[in-house]
Amino acid sequence: MVDDDRDVRETLAEAVQTTGRLAFIAAGGAEALHRLDDPDLPRPCLIILDWKMFPMNGGEFLERLALRQDSAEFPVLVVTGDSALHERAVPGVLATLQKPDLEGLLRLLDEYA
Repeated sequence: MVDDDRDVRETLAEAVQTTGRLAFIAAGGAEALHRLDDPDLPRPCLIILDWKMFPMNGGEFLERLALRQDSAEFPVLVVTGDSALHERAVPGVLATLQKPDLEGLLRLLDEYA
């Protein structure tokens, strides 16, 4: 769960945890990239990524993720309040979900994670 808004990332992480899945949080793209290399954390089966973050936004995160040799091992679901982004495909992303659609998130978790 990568989101620069603490309340949002905690809410989304709690929704994921209600399904019996583990959820790990990162306050931004740089922290998330660092956590992918943490040997004490299990590898994520899905990265849930906020699109509009500061200082590294979702697009920049995806660019940095793509530089990794193991990038294909990290499927990404984008959550955003940007309705224009929600309506178009983003390369390297499984799906884009409009915030705060918790039911949609749970449905996509069942589909992809």
